Amino acid sequence: MRKISIVFLTLISMSVFKAQAYEPAGDRIMTKWGEDIDPSSVWEEYPRPIMERSEWQNLNGLWEYAITGKDATAPKDWQGEILVPFCAESSLSGVGRHTGGYTPFSLNITQALNPKGNNRIVVRVWDPTDKGYQPRGKQHSRPHQIWYTPVTGIWQTVWLEPVNRNHISNLKISPDIDNNTLTVKVQSEGDNKHYITEVSVKDNGRIIASGKALPGESATVKPAGGVALGFIIGDKEGKWAYAHSKQTDDRTIELASILIDKPSAVRYNWADYPDGNLYGENNLPVLPFASDIK
Repeated sequence: MRKISIVFLTLISMSVFKAQAYEPAGDRIMTKWGEDIDPSSVWEEYPRPIMERSEWQNLNGLWEYAITGKDATAPKDWQGEILVPFCAESSLSGVGRHTGGYTPFSLNITQALNPKGNNRIVVRVWDPTDKGYQPRGKQHSRPHQIWYTPVTGIWQTVWLEPVNRNHISNLKISPDIDNNTLTVKVQSEGDNKHYITEVSVKDNGRIIASGKALPGESATVKPAGGVALGFIIGDKEGKWAYAHSKQTDDRTIELASILIDKPSAVRYNWADYPDGNLYGENNLPVLPFASDIK
């Protein structure tokens, strides 16, 4: 009878345990970064750069864990320590093996917090692998041929952050290159019927477009000028790079690239870069050209 495993993690007092005893579980697929990993400093970057907040606390590190049956309650005794955010099957987790979803989730824990003492967070993970309906890719409880070893438990950064009662929970950003527009839809929590969404587009810190929308609606902005695609610029040494474009008026496009210090030639929609979006008279596409070829 196949066993279904549960991983319990306990996060105590918002601080990690001492890491002196940590050792990777073997050296399978080990890289130089894995060999040099510091359990007290794991993935310190903010995990959601598209919607970064200044106040947050990273919970990555060593935590106690236990593997139990599906219907078990929170264990009284823990089996060891696991390095979050590495899955139980990986060497870096320190566990290394586990009998067997990758979608993110968040919880509002405000009502459960004790403001005058320590707090304990217990995370329960049930992984049915190929016996469930969650997305699993090629993970299989009996890895063979094209089927992979399951990835169980936490495998992305865990963090805490304070937010206002009314706050933004998600953003849906849709660019339209052909029409030179950007549409942003804000998902929010709380009573936001008296709020509006305001979107600003900046170029090197300068606001070049802005728009507003009512709750539940999308804000669409159209920057002045356009973004021309398909340009590359090169130097006299024969080095080429994609060029960032800025259309200043109907007849002028400025090009630049941080990879080319002294550009001497420009090509449009040329050879390996056929992604131009310029149109000329009678709405016909502009033909490829190269300033360095006659």
